[in-house]
Amino acid sequence: SIFDTTLRCIETLDTNQIAHVAHVLWHKATSHRDLGASHTPTLQAHLNRISHGAVAHGTDRGHLKVAYPIPTPAPLVSIVICTRNQYRLLRTCIESIVNKTSYPAFEIILVDNGSDEERTLNYLKELPIRDKRIRVIRDDSPFNYSALNNMAVEHAHGELVALLNNDIEVIKGDWLTEMVGHALRPEIGCVGAKLLYPNDTVQHAGVLVGSGPDAPDAIAAHYQRAIPKEAPGYAKRAIATHQLTAVTAARLVIRTSTFKSVGGLDSKNLAVTYNDVD
Repeated sequence: SIFDTTLRCIETLDTNQIAHVAHVLWHKATSHRDLGASHTPTLQAHLNRISHGAVAHGTDRGHLKVAYPIPTPAPLVSIVICTRNQYRLLRTCIESIVNKTSYPAFEIILVDNGSDEERTLNYLKELPIRDKRIRVIRDDSPFNYSALNNMAVEHAHGELVALLNNDIEVIKGDWLTEMVGHALRPEIGCVGAKLLYPNDTVQHAGVLVGSGPDAPDAIAAHYQRAIPKEAPGYAKRAIATHQLTAVTAARLVIRTSTFKSVGGLDSKNLAVTYNDVD
């Protein structure tokens, strides 16, 4: 009843009407493992009132998850990947996207920033012939991550843009479906993903503005980096969808209109780093 009452209250409020009271007003012992199953019907009723088509379910690790609907037909996503040489990394990245991604509507825009290795050049030449969803744009200017991505977005046909690093390998086929479901929500700016190192520890699980324990002088720092991939993290945030200050452009999905409305990435002041945080 408390959960239901809370949800009904927030349905009528704007975000700025919700505040934090820094005192314990009431508390009750509860089992976190039981929360997912017992609260799913209440959350589903809330979603039925405010988000038609969204589906709630409990997970086997005791938290709630919401699957947001994808329109039919699914909106096109333009996946932008900047690269230079690195044939093995690039091939792994592209093949995993093409072979594993279950989302039905995407194109890949490869921005070749001055590759000069024969094997990479041959691969880039071969890709658009082999798969009509792939385009290659050559740009030999000095490396500027922001400028390269901004240029690629101008060539994008998609309603959404996905920025990807060339060293990413897809693990789960529903990665893009999950991210698009959130990115289409009008209150969402951009969506990031949980990314792992090859040793199965967390590389990215979000970005916090400000310094972190491994980056004491940073403007922004990676959240929960280096914990085991299945570790729940603080308040189970490492295994649940949650809101963050910023996400990494190593894998970032955003509506194309939103990307353009903020002027894209800052190519003048943030050519290499912090452009995603900005």
